[in-house]
Amino acid sequence: MRRSVVDVAVVGAGPVGATLVALLANRLVQNHSRKLKVALLDANPKALHKMQSLDRSVPPDPRVLAVSANTKKLWQGAAFSFLFS
Repeated sequence: MRRSVVDVAVVGAGPVGATLVALLANRLVQNHSRKLKVALLDANPKALHKMQSLDRSVPPDPRVLAVSANTKKLWQGAAFSFLFS
């Protein structure tokens, strides 16, 4: 197993965990000029693979999620902008 040192580890690749990781990944470490090192952990490795893949041939997650307009704005400003292109 490969070991990595991260500033923040988020457990759960659902909507909340993925959003938190996307937002934290763009933040600078306080009093440093580097970005936070963030890890996203999930018990289901397929969930992480689907998130990392921008390949449209990968089948989407069959679960449905309704989001508010404010959540959509948050996602567009984070690392999820590819979802809205």
